[in-house]
Amino acid sequence: MRVATILITAIVALLCWSTVAHADDTLSIPISRGVEHVRNEVAGVEATGSSRLPREQIAAQSALTFVQGRLSPAIYALSGGSSDLETAFRLQAGLCGDIVEAFLQIMEHVGVRALPVQWFYTVDGVRQNHVAAQVWWRGRWHYVDPTWGLLFERKGQVLSPQQVIKLEHPQRHAVMNRLVPWTYANERRGGGWRPLSYLTDATERQVILDGQGTVRAPRTATGTTAAWDLALMPDYVGTYLPYAHTLVGVRHRLTLPAGSRTLTITGRGKLCGGPGVLHVGPVDVPFAEVPDAGDLTVRLPKAGATITLWADGGDAAEPCAVLLSGLRAA
Repeated sequence: MRVATILITAIVALLCWSTVAHADDTLSIPISRGVEHVRNEVAGVEATGSSRLPREQIAAQSALTFVQGRLSPAIYALSGGSSDLETAFRLQAGLCGDIVEAFLQIMEHVGVRALPVQWFYTVDGVRQNHVAAQVWWRGRWHYVDPTWGLLFERKGQVLSPQQVIKLEHPQRHAVMNRLVPWTYANERRGGGWRPLSYLTDATERQVILDGQGTVRAPRTATGTTAAWDLALMPDYVGTYLPYAHTLVGVRHRLTLPAGSRTLTITGRGKLCGGPGVLHVGPVDVPFAEVPDAGDLTVRLPKAGATITLWADGGDAAEPCAVLLSGLRAA
């Protein structure tokens, strides 16, 4: 009787999930398969009653293993990758951006809240960036890294991004798949891949989490002139959609050299579903006065100040950003 009850429950659960899956006809084939996989796996785990984990956590771990098993950084290193997910899945090759994009899309379509966690840092003098994710369950955010099939636990609890950032010895709390050759074997045995380097070896580390953050791009200055290097940094201010239709807000903090009175912003586009405003320190520039592309020079009331560059306005549910290709002060 017990077995029959479990089987009937499982069949009903699977039917419910698969019925919802038919509504996702606009999804790419790899993502739709991932959505179906996660829905069925969650339903199967719940039907057996073999786990006390919340549904959202089961879904996150299912999606994490799904994308990690199909988008390999090792294959990417061998053959290169692609700018679109369809080709990435066909090649089975991907880096963090592809893997997190796929993970977040799957989370979105199974109804689980998730956001990207973006890292900007330096290792051994080389600037790098990385993206992972945070997933919401039981009233708080939890950190997962789909690229490395990784989460962090302490006393049986999955840690939040803030807790992970504060870990003195993150490798002691890391939970990863020991059978994946480009993760566990390298981390434990000193191979070429260093999955935890952004936590263990990084300097000048900056993190954007909870959907927003302020960054300081590297600056080169000569006298009263300066330029900021946006390579491997957020290339926009305001709210934009860097991953999987998810709005992420970014501000840039800029310290002008002594004597500088103007900031020139080289844009490559702007978007806002309403009357947006670009804030350049204390100066507000309506989006109508911001060129669609090219230079905007703003005179500042105080020389050599530290200012924040950001944008807002319009519909809070829509992007409102100025896309950047350069910043310089004089």
